[in-house]
Amino acid sequence: MLPAMKAAFLFLFLLACGSSGSGDSGERVGACGDPSEVDLTLKVAVQDSDGNALQDMDVVLEDRGWTSTTLGGGITNAAGEVEFEALGVTDVPGCWGTLLDYVVVASDSLGAWSAGEKSANSYLHTAIEDNSMEADLRAFPVVLQAVGEEQ
Repeated sequence: MLPAMKAAFLFLFLLACGSSGSGDSGERVGACGDPSEVDLTLKVAVQDSDGNALQDMDVVLEDRGWTSTTLGGGITNAAGEVEFEALGVTDVPGCWGTLLDYVVVASDSLGAWSAGEKSANSYLHTAIEDNSMEADLRAFPVVLQAVGEEQ
């Protein structure tokens, strides 16, 4: 989305989200907070459908809602895990379920495994809210299917 379009969309959304009429206290009830950017650490696990760790898988965090960009990534180790920095994650307090759409995508550059993905919104939101700035998704791995394997 172009910067001018993004700014116009945000203005209209903020206008629609909250109200500050002449008969109230001036507080915007239900309004989105001011957007900001934060850097987070992500920990991700990638497995096959049998629960076996997958090494050398490419893992990225995609922003599909706000900037339509990739914010960071890495390659899984022998344990099927990767840790990487996600730079410039947008935080819009009060609007995580409406404006933001973060997805972890795991893929195989050699083509033996079909790409898999997992929504990351709740993990990122929690990492920002608890001020840990670390989102650990390893308890719920991204599962990949072998190419040609039925899903």
